[in-house]
Amino acid sequence: MLDGFFVENHMFRAFTWPHGLVLLLGFLSFALLIKIARRSTPEQKVRYGAILSYTILITYFLVFVAIDAARFGFDPKKHFPFAMCNVCGATLWLVLHKKNYLVYEILFFWVMSGTLAACLTPENKQMMPHYTFFAFWVIHLGLVGGAMYATLVYGMRPRFKSLVKAFVAMNVYALFVGGINWLLRDYDANYFYVCHKPDVWTPLDWFGEWPWYIFYGQLFAASVFFVIYLPFLCTDLWRKVFLKRELDDQDMASDVERASKFSQSGEATSSAREELAEN
Repeated sequence: MLDGFFVENHMFRAFTWPHGLVLLLGFLSFALLIKIARRSTPEQKVRYGAILSYTILITYFLVFVAIDAARFGFDPKKHFPFAMCNVCGATLWLVLHKKNYLVYEILFFWVMSGTLAACLTPENKQMMPHYTFFAFWVIHLGLVGGAMYATLVYGMRPRFKSLVKAFVAMNVYALFVGGINWLLRDYDANYFYVCHKPDVWTPLDWFGEWPWYIFYGQLFAASVFFVIYLPFLCTDLWRKVFLKRELDDQDMASDVERASKFSQSGEATSSAREELAEN
């Protein structure tokens, strides 16, 4: 078992039953965590969120970077935390522990597009019990679970401005990481895939070679961001229509009630006048 933790096996394949099983177990685990947290006290909610975020952080730096660097030496092209999912993993604690809404706005769209895509089309080639298998899935599934945790447990939610912020932040970060890749060009660094496409199939393969896949990938990312935001937009529109109708019904009921009271008051006044006339 311990030997298998370090020995590469190259047995994991995307779109096979182990891949499906990992996804199913991961999503069921986070669904259970969210269900438990929603019934917990505010302090417990933050505690659970903090544990999740720091588990991801420790997994990245200890299980992936430290072990990998100790075995093969520090590799600048993969051990720096400049990949999008690693940036999200390194900053998720600001959302789940500190409840930083600005970071949530950006991470929500990055995670629900890029990280979720990485879960569906994983680069990981190692089957358990290899350490990179655990590191990859704890980080990536943990990020998706963390984004949903902040939304469903903390009540955070993206707005249209959040979509714009996430898109602008993505482009600014792509420029930054492009400079990092240039500085690390002797190591063939390809953070954020701005130099060439991943070795496995991804939606970027639809958009041709460099640099065209970057340009069309931007349009695709904007479309995906909007699709991610669409359920929230529909909910807002539904609530707006529903609440307006409810308020209109309440106003109508109030008008009827006031009219009824006015009518009763008028009848009482008429009766009093008749009694005075008789006397």
